[in-house]
Amino acid sequence: DLSSRVPSHLLVAVLVHICIMPGHPTSVAKTVVGDASAIKINLPPLPTSTHNNQGSLSDDIRMLFQTCQFFDVNLVVGNKRFCAHQAVLASTGEPFRLRLRDALRASEKQVDPSVSGLPEVHLPEVSSHEAVAALLDFVYNLRADYSVSTDADNKDVLRLARAFDIRLLEERAVMRLTQDLSTANVVERLAICDELDLKSLHDLILAELAMHQSALHQVSHSPEMSQHPKLMQEVLLLALGERSMFSMSCQKSVPNQQASSGKRRRSVASVLEHPVVSRSTKHSKRLAK
Repeated sequence: DLSSRVPSHLLVAVLVHICIMPGHPTSVAKTVVGDASAIKINLPPLPTSTHNNQGSLSDDIRMLFQTCQFFDVNLVVGNKRFCAHQAVLASTGEPFRLRLRDALRASEKQVDPSVSGLPEVHLPEVSSHEAVAALLDFVYNLRADYSVSTDADNKDVLRLARAFDIRLLEERAVMRLTQDLSTANVVERLAICDELDLKSLHDLILAELAMHQSALHQVSHSPEMSQHPKLMQEVLLLALGERSMFSMSCQKSVPNQQASSGKRRRSVASVLEHPVVSRSTKHSKRLAK
């Protein structure tokens, strides 16, 4: 009997060499520890798999979103639904978690089989579909840049960012208000600042506007101004101040000018109709377009 004449640890080593990966050399080393014998087996390198499992969790989640897999919640704006994952939305913070809890409780009471079985988070604070898409792009980190088509869409993004306390998204939307300023959109931008209480940005835009008299004159006469009485008052006062300074500089340039007090007084209307002289500043070029 071979087992009675050959030490058991050698038999084990031979069996390992024969059975574990035939066709590959295997080295076996024996180590004696006290009364026990330990065998160390150095296996050859394992074959590498062709499937890549090294992707990050965020990459996999983005893939699930882009391929529409395993959605478990809907964001609802008007009659449109945007599918998403509860865990991803909940990761943004407590405001979204509270909305999700409410949606889950409401879905448990839903008995109408014709309605989608997914919980629904309604977003009554906005009407822009593009704003919700921008929110999901940010949450899933689908794109590095921030882009929306209109100022109205951007305003809804600001509302969503504030509703769910997503600071970085809010910062990007605020930055969008400072880009491509012109006399065609400055009234709407200032109105958005007033509505959403962005006072610092509001003051910065007015200061920029004041640095270009022709743009200030054009904005003060724009039809959109009639829809924003408070803003109209601010722009008219700003225009009055700019033209008053211009009038004073013209009077000082004429020596021995003797004008009556009645002639020196100007109404707001006459001041606004005074010819304007544009300043050559770096900031004025953006508003001159």
